[in-house]
Amino acid sequence: MAIIKISTRLNAPLQQVAEHITKPALLVYVAAPLVQLQPVHPAQWPEQWSDGGQYRVQLWQFGFIPLGWQIIRTEIVSAQADHFIFRDRGQGRLAKTWDHSITLIKAGDTTTLYSDSIEIRAGLLTPIVVGFAAIFYRWRQHRWHRLIANQFNYSR
Repeated sequence: MAIIKISTRLNAPLQQVAEHITKPALLVYVAAPLVQLQPVHPAQWPEQWSDGGQYRVQLWQFGFIPLGWQIIRTEIVSAQADHFIFRDRGQGRLAKTWDHSITLIKAGDTTTLYSDSIEIRAGLLTPIVVGFAAIFYRWRQHRWHRLIANQFNYSR
């Protein structure tokens, strides 16, 4: 087992960041182009993740290297005025445990402290999966900054 924790400050209000966390479109945006996700069950992305939802996806690195399937299990752990916690108790072909929590803390009227915490169990592949995850989550946070700079336009 390994745990990765990565944080950044986002120049957007907590409520706005929290609203976007609950959209599958955000995951697709922040993962691209390192990882592409294709919904399998259900076959289409919902508009919003449901609290207690379960989604099966196919993962592709750079859009053409198959990484197998992943189950995304969504949960809104806490939704307060000063903090928000969203959790994916996922698992997949490569990682038997992919427990990802996103914690948002209000750092000002227009600033949010954003933290990813990921617990990974992938047997003998754990060091490789953890190495990839460390790069992937730094990339995701970079993409968050870009999305905010582009006023939450997912097409850029």
